[in-house]
Amino acid sequence: MAYRIVFTPRSLEDLKSNFTYVADAAGIDVALAQDARIRAACRSLADFPRRGRGRDEIRPGLRSIPCARAFIVFYAIDENEVRIIRVLHARREIATAFEDE
Repeated sequence: MAYRIVFTPRSLEDLKSNFTYVADAAGIDVALAQDARIRAACRSLADFPRRGRGRDEIRPGLRSIPCARAFIVFYAIDENEVRIIRVLHARREIATAFEDE
């Protein structure tokens, strides 16, 4: 069974922010390629959503996978969908990123 992938508004903000930062730092082509890798990693969860690491220490039911070398996709699995919760740079203080959630 393939799960439906749903991006939360917060995860879409993360993607936009990450794209802008990388485009400013390394150029639009690098940002486009990195954004494509991140989105592909998210889409890959449709077939194998439980492969990610459980992150109950942050929030019950939260899981994560690394992607695009420097990012972590945080997601939750519902009955028939995978909700992408956040897409954060790996060097970011992860616990504080979820404080206002």
